[in-house]
Amino acid sequence: MKIGSFIVMATLVLGACAPTREIPEGRFRIEGRVKNVPKGTILNLVDTEQVEYVIVQADTIRRGKFVFQDTATTSRALVLAIDQEGFPNTWLPVWVDSGKYIRIKGKDKLLDLWTVESDIPEQQESNLYTTCALEERRLLSEATIEQASLLRRLHGTTAISQEEKERLADRLDSVTYEVTALTTALLSKELEYMQTAPKTPMWWERLDRYTKYARYAAKDSAFTNRVRKVFNRLTEEEKEAGDGADIAYYLFMMKSVGIGEAMIDGDLYDREGKVHHLSELEGGYILLDFYGTGCYPCRQALPELEELLEMYPEKLHVVGINREKQEAWIQYLDEVKPAGLQWNEAHAARNGLFKAYGVLPIPHYVLISPERKVVDSWTGYGEGSLKMRLRKWLK
Repeated sequence: MKIGSFIVMATLVLGACAPTREIPEGRFRIEGRVKNVPKGTILNLVDTEQVEYVIVQADTIRRGKFVFQDTATTSRALVLAIDQEGFPNTWLPVWVDSGKYIRIKGKDKLLDLWTVESDIPEQQESNLYTTCALEERRLLSEATIEQASLLRRLHGTTAISQEEKERLADRLDSVTYEVTALTTALLSKELEYMQTAPKTPMWWERLDRYTKYARYAAKDSAFTNRVRKVFNRLTEEEKEAGDGADIAYYLFMMKSVGIGEAMIDGDLYDREGKVHHLSELEGGYILLDFYGTGCYPCRQALPELEELLEMYPEKLHVVGINREKQEAWIQYLDEVKPAGLQWNEAHAARNGLFKAYGVLPIPHYVLISPERKVVDSWTGYGEGSLKMRLRKWLK
């Protein structure tokens, strides 16, 4: 089916499915009905736009049903999340608004494939991005469930033989490769859709994000070329100003430091505004933790980062690097109290370490040797993954 035909059909279907129910102004109501999800599963409705993730409400699935209702003055994006074994580490975007009724349906544990029905325009747009790559999304969710299970077995408290460890590690490598390939396939489908989709704020946000994903692909890879094709939809004025200029910078101009190359340093600021540099850190390895205050996996990694500092007090420096506004960042530091050095580069613009190390998505980690060479660089977090990654170097 051609992408244009798909858009027309999906829009008609989504519009026809929008449920109607009288909801008072200033309130919203979400009703869900799911199948093949274990009784007692806890659903969290989460606001990810706050400095500290806020669970707006939680509900337990009973007889396949759940309900959320709260206040709303304007449209905003929330997410449904399930933090339990056997579910993918993904979210379901749910837009709410004053006086709106939202209906959710699902048929298994693959949360991000549940359908969200409402007449909120942003939700209908979000649904189009989901439906344009349904099969890739399903396969990716299944693969991430297996990936998380393998990590738990490798780093759990239950003793396993060396032979079993090697078997699990080999399988983990295969699944991780599969996750990467499926992620690329999913994003490629979305980019195909974006070639004709309206240039809304949601469209711009995705173009910005996928441009930065292209940093990890070969210069002339199919994925990078798809991103460039979408970028070329911009007018010359859009390419030269604001977000368009930043996207062009990532896509065409900047080369990030690679493994085996000397580390790049830059101006980093502590909470008092004092400037610091990586070169201040003497001896040992440096683990750069690029994070955002609203990034859930970034927060999940914090206890393990603290454990690493306790395990290797003489061999490891952990430097958390953030680029958000000072006020929000300091509020996060006060509330979360992350371990290690915490520095900010909000003033660095295009010359910061986020761009020097090709960072995005987050969390992103860069390991620097005592000789101040980059020896490893990776994205994402799963339980036990940091210990496994650093064990090779910190013996």
